[in-house]
Amino acid sequence: MNRQSRRHQSGYLLLPVVITLALLASISYLLSHDSALHLAGSRGEADRLEARYVAEAGLNHANWQAQQANCTAYPSLGNQPFGNHSYSTVISPTGGSPISITASALLANGSRYSISRDAVDTFESPITHTLVLGTDPGSDVLLDKFYQNQNFGNFELQLSALLTWTRRSLLQFDLSALPGGVRLIGAELQLYQLNTLSLGGSLTAHRITRSWVEGTGQHRQPERRHLEQL
Repeated sequence: MNRQSRRHQSGYLLLPVVITLALLASISYLLSHDSALHLAGSRGEADRLEARYVAEAGLNHANWQAQQANCTAYPSLGNQPFGNHSYSTVISPTGGSPISITASALLANGSRYSISRDAVDTFESPITHTLVLGTDPGSDVLLDKFYQNQNFGNFELQLSALLTWTRRSLLQFDLSALPGGVRLIGAELQLYQLNTLSLGGSLTAHRITRSWVEGTGQHRQPERRHLEQL
């Protein structure tokens, strides 16, 4: 009875050891599996981030090329090398403005990423367009109390240095002569002097924010308040 009892006791003692080893093996497996998943997730996130950078490089490349194309025949880029990776781009529409650009990146390990940018404005190379009053539909008028009925058209625009005799010239250029869809980036006004003022004087330019009609500037004393009424 004593020997049999000892054998049973030995068996009971081995069972907890086996269970403990199984638990340790399970925990070790779970830890290694979790680490593998974490590494795989980190690697996947790194791939996505790298692919995004490559796609953004393609996006900027396509935008740069579109800006050089003078708003027509935008090229698409296919399999452009970027280090060990590559990108391709598509522009739609292929002419005019604005446009949409899509760039797709392909990493060396097969990871892919696409990015799009909509409503991208494109511009032609700057050009100079000259508008000459008298030869285009523009308008001009001289506000002068002594010239109320002949103060526009072929009449000379004048300046006066006399404080009691204020003269103001209004100029209006018709921009309909410019090509459609253009964006103005600057303007320069050129005036030709016919006579020299012996008393000296200064010339200032102001923007008129209201419309006016040539030949209707019938002001007796065209001071600043009259301009504000236009």
